[in-house]
Amino acid sequence: MEQVMQWGLEVITTIQKVGNPFLDTVFKGITSLGNEEFFLIVIPLVFWCVDTKKGIRLAMVVLLANFVNQFFKEWWQQPRPFDLRPDVGLIEVEGFGLPSGHAQGAVVFWGVLGSWFTKPWNLLVAIILPLLIGFSRVYLGVHFPTDVFAGWGIGLFILGSYLLAGKLFIEWFLKLSITRQVIILVATTAVLQLLNLKDTMSPALFLGMSGGYLLMKLFVKFDASAGSILLKLLRFIMGITVSAVIYIGLKSLFPGEGSPGYHVFRFLRYFLLAVWVALGAPWMFKISGLLTPQLREGTR
Repeated sequence: MEQVMQWGLEVITTIQKVGNPFLDTVFKGITSLGNEEFFLIVIPLVFWCVDTKKGIRLAMVVLLANFVNQFFKEWWQQPRPFDLRPDVGLIEVEGFGLPSGHAQGAVVFWGVLGSWFTKPWNLLVAIILPLLIGFSRVYLGVHFPTDVFAGWGIGLFILGSYLLAGKLFIEWFLKLSITRQVIILVATTAVLQLLNLKDTMSPALFLGMSGGYLLMKLFVKFDASAGSILLKLLRFIMGITVSAVIYIGLKSLFPGEGSPGYHVFRFLRYFLLAVWVALGAPWMFKISGLLTPQLREGTR
């Protein structure tokens, strides 16, 4: 493994020889398309303003990919390139390196989005963006090439599994009674948390999004496709503003990493964020009139 990492360092240093401030800025921008904050903005956008069903499915498969990534990182505990050569790290990141979460998440996220469309250029975007995001991680010195290859491979496996069996699983799940659905969701959350006690984000978002979605279907009956472009824009502005308050505000109020109760409060923070996205925001849109009159009348 040491030889592989040394080879990876040679690749990184070779790539960085042609680097310059402009390319640094470009690849920092590209790598941001795989950041946590990017997904926390785009997934709610889809859920609130495009298609609610597609939004929840996208959220679930991205969360699954993130959990798998965090699990393997803790399992392998491989250092990052800048841990061996501090001079190659062009940005600061935390955690272990293998597999690359950005590469893995990009394959899943953009692959799912690409599957919604039939035009060739959509497929091209779904291929090019994960490649660029993965390359950016090597250029910025935060991942070895092998980290990125592993991320792409695991991401393709998760994406393929979702495209082949995801629809069948969803149809089976929706046929169950609400009681059984809740039991499955709670049990799944518990299993995810027990498998990786350090990853409180994935289980919390999973429980909050899935549970909030079930309650939203029962009591709010929100339809993201309803409303004009202006109404959808207002929905997104309102929703993402509150999301930012929860995400940033609670982070500053709750105990920091290393403090007693940190993991409990981190779970609570992400859980509340997900409940807001899946249930709180749709309910607020309804009572504030940010839906079409026809939809509001039909959901009384």
